[in-house]
Amino acid sequence: MRRASEAPGRRRAGLRLSADDPDHATCTALLETFDGELIIPQLVLAEVSYFINTRVKRALGAKAAAATELALIEDIQAGSFSVEPVALEDWPRIAELVGQYRDFPLGMTDARHRTAGEPVA
Repeated sequence: MRRASEAPGRRRAGLRLSADDPDHATCTALLETFDGELIIPQLVLAEVSYFINTRVKRALGAKAAAATELALIEDIQAGSFSVEPVALEDWPRIAELVGQYRDFPLGMTDARHRTAGEPVA
């Protein structure tokens, strides 16, 4: 795996997401300067795609949304991000958390984040 600093054209997709967010500049600077490995859980990619194709499309138009999604895909292909799949053994804990917090609600993507931070038994 290449380090983020070695990936050509790295992390361009982040430049287009939520430009009107008050923390956008800070987050963009972090993505552009962080010299470690960034991991995107596979489940998050579906949510990012939805975000791009709703909010970015609404704010900037369909062409900008498509360009943003393509930039993300190219960033992944270039090694700017590692994509982490959900392991089969993680699903029971994900289901447990979704059930436990059904009134919250906690979806499977959020539950996966929780399991990723738990110690391995």
